[in-house]
Amino acid sequence: MTVQILKGGLDSPSRYKFIQGCVTNTRLMGVIAMHLEWEDCAIKANPHVHQYYYFDYEELGLETLKIMLSDDAAEVEKENKRCFAGLGAELMPLSEREARYLVCFMLLRTNSLGQVPPYEAADVKYISDYPPELSGGEYKALWDKFCVPVKSDYGIVNYYLMRRFGKDDEAAEYLISEFARKEDIEDVTPRSHSTFLYNKIESLAESAGNKKMYRCESLVEVESEARYSLVVSQVTVYKRRVLEAKLISTLAISVFEASSILNKTEYVTVYNVKENLESFANRLEDFSLGMTKTLHPTGEMYMEFMPDNDHAENKVFYLSDDVRALYYLSEASQLIVAAYGEDSIRRAEIGVFMSPLRNSVEAVGRFKFMNSILYDYAESGIGDFLEFLKLQQ
Repeated sequence: MTVQILKGGLDSPSRYKFIQGCVTNTRLMGVIAMHLEWEDCAIKANPHVHQYYYFDYEELGLETLKIMLSDDAAEVEKENKRCFAGLGAELMPLSEREARYLVCFMLLRTNSLGQVPPYEAADVKYISDYPPELSGGEYKALWDKFCVPVKSDYGIVNYYLMRRFGKDDEAAEYLISEFARKEDIEDVTPRSHSTFLYNKIESLAESAGNKKMYRCESLVEVESEARYSLVVSQVTVYKRRVLEAKLISTLAISVFEASSILNKTEYVTVYNVKENLESFANRLEDFSLGMTKTLHPTGEMYMEFMPDNDHAENKVFYLSDDVRALYYLSEASQLIVAAYGEDSIRRAEIGVFMSPLRNSVEAVGRFKFMNSILYDYAESGIGDFLEFLKLQQ
């Protein structure tokens, strides 16, 4: 029998061999997710260690750290879908130095934000206790990996304002032109962290050559003050980078006014569930792999996201445009499916029909509403959606 002695003990960085890693290219959306795989050199018979990190740059820091031991490719792929599917991301490969740097950065930033890291952080001390220093070239290469290539001036404007309103200045400055003058970059945001809900971009006639000027009307929610603001700004873009930013005006608006701006046509299909609700719910968990789940008074809502973040390239941006469909399983044995377009609701219906759920549901109603109704229903305390509609008349 051979005993392997590892210099530095079991928490030494040499105990675990780096196999591979990847990160989402969603830095400009304010979050990233990362998967790292390691081999335990101390106990070769152990399955590989898989770590899943979910990090929010704006307020929360490292929200999730899941550690799984597995050599089952199907199990690993299933966990990858849970971790990455809702981000609309490409997965970019990481070197070991990049992976170690990001782990250390995530934990350090989480502490600086006043947040408590997940308790699993104690199990990655062989990474966090040995932070690498990246060179300037390595640091730039990492940013180029986790920032999606922006395709248009609209994308630059939307991402820039989104990061500024989120108080994520590091990412906002990544989008500023090397030719920009400090005095030409005004602060266009409220003092407190704000959520960028909507933006309408208008090209201005003063634009010339590669220098394009845009007027923006942005709806933001200032959560700490429980209010909405309509912020008008002017952003100048030069060669897909921000050259100038100027605040024009800020106007506080009511919840009703904000809702009228954000309202969308909502298409809803209602199914009766024909089998035992608990059994159906278990199979719905497999169907909804990669969706986010939230609990409500009368059921559970699953949110399916778009496979990319191309909505950030739109002239009129809605934060909610990353939602592909919503599925609500009610305690009244109904599956309510909603989407914000005819093509999207048809796609969702086909998805249900082509899935193992199809023999357990029966469509009993299709509706078109001029504004969103599913969230009001979910919080109403009424289980039967059709009964809820009757009470709204």
